[in-house]
Parts: sequence; C-alpha cells; structure tokens
Amino acid sequence: ALHGGWAIRGSFDNGVLKVFAFTHVTQNLRTMHVMIYWFRNDLRLHDNPALLQAIAESDAMLCVYCHAPRDATVAWGFARQGHHRRVFLSQALLDLRQRLEAQGQRLLECCGNPMMMLPIIAEAIGASHIYCEAIEAPYEQDEIAGLRRQGLTVKTFWQSTLLEIDAL
Repeated sequence: ALHGGWAIRGSFDNGVLKVFAFTHVTQNLRTMHVMIYWFRNDLRLHDNPALLQAIAESDAMLCVYCHAPRDATVAWGFARQGHHRRVFLSQALLDLRQRLEAQGQRLLECCGNPMMMLPIIAEAIGASHIYCEAIEAPYEQDEIAGLRRQGLTVKTFWQSTLLEIDAL
C-alpha cells in the first residue's frame, strides 16, 4: 500500500503557485525520509518500478503531476499537447487520482515547468529526492538535468520496454 498521506492547501492563479501549505497527517516530518514521486508519462500504479522503489525507500511520499501550460509549444512551434491528448490525459489523471485515494494517497497536480514547480514543492515538504521514470527524449532529459542543477537528487528508472535493458 502507498503510505504517507498529506493534507494539501494551495492555490494556483493562472498556473502560478500562490499559496502552499502541507501537513503530513500521520507523523512529524523532521524525523522522516520524505520524497516526491513525479508522475510523468507512466501513470500506472501496478507494475511501476520507479513507484515501487520510491515506496520502499521513503517514510512519506507526495505524488505529483505537472501539467504543461496549455499554450506550451515545442522547438518547432507547434503545440506540446493537442486537444485529444489533453482529453485522454484528463481521463487518465482522474483514474490515477481515484486509485491513489483508494490507497490513502493524494495526487498533487500543478501547472508549470517541473524545473520551477518541483523545487518549490520539495522545499515546502522537506524532500531532497524525486523519483520518476526515465524518458529518453531531449526535453525530458533537460528537465531532469535542470532539477539536479538545483541540488535535488533525482532517481530515474527505465520502464518503457517489456524487458529490462540488461536483457536486451
């Protein structure tokens, strides 16, 4: 089971974090290993190696998903996410929220660049580690590098193939 539930208070104004307060509902954070699990593309709870490792190595965990701003574009000028992708993602995140809540966990959704949002969240809850899936694409690798440059420890796990990398 997932562990480390949070009471979260916050507000976003035009995708900008305005107020942020976290309260851990079961223990004192100062004596705990607190970390963030960052959902990126893989929104599964079962068969998710990064999530399983995060659960094993933490006392308290906050699950986070960062939405790209609606007007975000890629280097070539077209939208990062089209209408159909946003609809699918909305449905997938609703399902993820429901599955997390059934396990006593919440999903914090924020809008903005993960390199800006995740350090703010990490500081607010006293987390120094972020766990997530590895994505072999330039934009996604830049996000990881940017978080590491800000002093966060980011543990990535390859989980985008049917077989382990070493077995290929």
